[in-house]
Amino acid sequence: MVRELVAIDMPAGDAFVDVLKEIWDAGDAALPIDQRLPDVARRKLLTQFKVSSIAGADGLRVKFAAGEPIEEDDALVISTSGSTGEPKGVVHTHSSIRAAVASTGARLGCVDTDHWLACISLAHVGGLSVVLRALHFGSRLTIERRADQATIESALKNGANLTSLVPAILHSVDVSNFRTVLIGGGHGPTNLPSNAILTYGLTETFGGVVYNGTPIDGVEVRIGKDSEIEIRCDSLLRCYRDGFDPKD
Repeated sequence: MVRELVAIDMPAGDAFVDVLKEIWDAGDAALPIDQRLPDVARRKLLTQFKVSSIAGADGLRVKFAAGEPIEEDDALVISTSGSTGEPKGVVHTHSSIRAAVASTGARLGCVDTDHWLACISLAHVGGLSVVLRALHFGSRLTIERRADQATIESALKNGANLTSLVPAILHSVDVSNFRTVLIGGGHGPTNLPSNAILTYGLTETFGGVVYNGTPIDGVEVRIGKDSEIEIRCDSLLRCYRDGFDPKD
C-alpha cells in the first residue's frame, strides 16, 4: 500500500475535522494549509513538501503531483512559520501526537465533559492540538475562524471552558470565564490572566511541553552547548519532510 501526503486546503470547521479523519482512515497523512497564504505561497508549499493530492472544501481529492510516499505511522506534516528561513515540513506520527495530547491533557486535567474552543489557525500546532485533544478525550469541540470577543462570548455561552490563544490576541479579549487558557506562539504578556498558562514548545514537539516554566510529565529540558535548548519527550517529530532528522 502506498501512503500519500494529502493537503487539506479548506477553512477551519467541522468539515476540516471530517476530512482529516477520512485521510487517516485511508492510511494517509495530512498537511493542513494556512488559509491566509496567497496562491503562489500555497503552491510552493505543496511542491516543497511533496504533496500527492489536495482535499478541498468540496471534500473531493484532486491529484496534485506524483508526490513522495509517507511512512506507515506518519499522520501529519506541519509547516513551521519560516521565521528563521524557509518553512520546514515537520513530520509527526500518530504515536507522537497521542503522546502530546495525552501528556498535555493529563497536565490540564482534561475529561470528556470539557468543551474546547479552537479559534486560531488549524494549520499550526497551537490550533490543531486543540482539535486533537478534544478528539482524544471525547470532549465537545467548537471551531471558529476568528478569535475575537464575540466568538469567545458565544463559545462561553455554549459551555466552552478551555481554549488556546496567541499572546497578541490577549489585549483585545476577556478570557476570565474560561477554566484554562493556553497561551503560546510568542512571548507572553507581563500581566498574564490568572487562568492562563504560558506554554513553551515547538512545531517539532507538537506544541507546548513546558507550562509556566515547568516541563510537563515525561519531558526533559536542558541547556546544551551554545545555549541551545534541548528537549527529550515522546511527542518529538519523526523527521522533516526532506528526510533530515534533527534528533540524530
